[in-house]
Amino acid sequence: MRLLALLLAFVLLAGCGGQDEPARARPEPAPQARSDDPPPANGPTALAGRVRIEGDPPARSVLDVGSCMPGVETLDESVVVNPDGTLRNVVVWIAEGAGAAETPGPPDPVRLDQKGGAFVPHVLAVRVGQKVLVVNSDPVRHNVRLTAFLNASGTVMQSPGPEPTERVFDQPELPIQIVCDIHRWMKCHAAVFDHPWFAVTGDGGTFRFEGLPPGKYRLETWHEVWSEPKTLEVEVVAGKTSEVEFVYRASGG
Repeated sequence: MRLLALLLAFVLLAGCGGQDEPARARPEPAPQARSDDPPPANGPTALAGRVRIEGDPPARSVLDVGSCMPGVETLDESVVVNPDGTLRNVVVWIAEGAGAAETPGPPDPVRLDQKGGAFVPHVLAVRVGQKVLVVNSDPVRHNVRLTAFLNASGTVMQSPGPEPTERVFDQPELPIQIVCDIHRWMKCHAAVFDHPWFAVTGDGGTFRFEGLPPGKYRLETWHEVWSEPKTLEVEVVAGKTSEVEFVYRASGG
């Protein structure tokens, strides 16, 4: 009888025992990278592009330099097209949006040479306060005349030799015309900016600006033949190179 009471007590304890433990949540598997996911943007933050021309540009003519420089063939540089159809001597700059970008002081002096009866380079772009060293590598004298509206105009006679004439611009201005009063075919143009976000196209008609903060920008261009500026708006994204293209038409647009 005692044994039966003990068995009954054991059954009652087992039936009233502790409740089942709640199921534990399984950890979520770590997400796996998909092969078609784009890579993270970790490249340079930059704005780049090129300028090209459509249609048949005018042929470059040989300038008549007379007897001043025998044996020298000087080509007109008002329209210079690269073999790939891109355009040289176009000034490109950021017209709006660069206010938040860091702007270091004026860089080293630039050189404007008179060589072979021509100004080299044909288009010069500089910062306000940046020195321009005008030199004469020709065997003859030149009379350099600078015509500006916001900066001081002036004329200087320059003899052959390496001694430069120094010039500094204190106001943004575009364009400034530079000519030689002795050799009338000689001319070039200067552009002056109060920030470093400008370029002059050369081989490949390209330009590139690095170090810009992400944001929206407006680009403008200038060319001595197509004097009406072209504009483009572009958004620069962090870690990427935003690319644009300007197109000039040989028919005049």
